[in-house]
Amino acid sequence: MSATPPSIVIVALVLGGPERVRVVLSSSSSTSTDSPRRPARARARASNHPDRMAPHDLFPPLPFVTSLEGIGGCIKASASDFCVTEVGDPSEPCADGKHAHVTLTRSDLNTRDVQQRLAKLFSVQVDEIGVAGLKDRTARVTQTFSLPRERLPKELRTTESTAQIAAMLRESAGANGWVAPAEEPSWHRSKLKKGHLVGNRFEIIISQVRASDGLG
Repeated sequence: MSATPPSIVIVALVLGGPERVRVVLSSSSSTSTDSPRRPARARARASNHPDRMAPHDLFPPLPFVTSLEGIGGCIKASASDFCVTEVGDPSEPCADGKHAHVTLTRSDLNTRDVQQRLAKLFSVQVDEIGVAGLKDRTARVTQTFSLPRERLPKELRTTESTAQIAAMLRESAGANGWVAPAEEPSWHRSKLKKGHLVGNRFEIIISQVRASDGLG
């Protein structure tokens, strides 16, 4: 069965001076990925002839919504210019849950990097750590990970041990490149899997835009 493409809505367009524009987006999707999927034919062409890949091969052309001249600009000039926050864990916390859900913010690390560092910190296998989706390295990302309760050290398996898990995340934040969670981890019944979220919120800075009468 084909997946329904995610919906993306522009929430706000904030002018940040004559050379910077901030765009705020939110997306919601029932798919198992965080990015729109290419049509099957386009995927096949790209797979068979990777040297021939071009934007018009992957996506249909989009119409212009205005007749105004574009502003140009650069996206992802730095990680802090592209912020992604996962929205909503659809599962309810429960004291006897089998997985601890922890939320971390990081920059210049991709999802796999964080999984590997969490695995080392909590002495579990990398593939036992669940995520709702894969996120870019060049971005400031707030993302939730799940840790398997039965694989954690025994002292971290009690209902009250979420405070100790949070303390370990805070103490190792500098060495591992993440920001300590604002909220204490919680126990949930399920391991996080791709698509196990309400959506994503994006804040994107477009820098080096062309100044015009309409900006600034």
